[in-house]
Amino acid sequence: MKLKRTRKERTCKECGAHIAKGDLYGQRTITIGGGKSDEDSLSDYAIENKAIVIERLVVKQDICHRCAEQH
Repeated sequence: MKLKRTRKERTCKECGAHIAKGDLYGQRTITIGGGKSDEDSLSDYAIENKAIVIERLVVKQDICHRCAEQH
């Protein structure tokens, strides 16, 4: 994972450690909601000619350099 230097103070989302200004940190994205193949799963949600659309939300999470090295 590529690490970069932070310009502001952050908190690690893995271990809760404080990331001070100037320290190295990494970012990981997590997906909330819908899977990678939403089109395949839409038939499961079709109810009486209505379809439910499942939105995908991608969120970046900051992690400290120690947690980044473990993954």
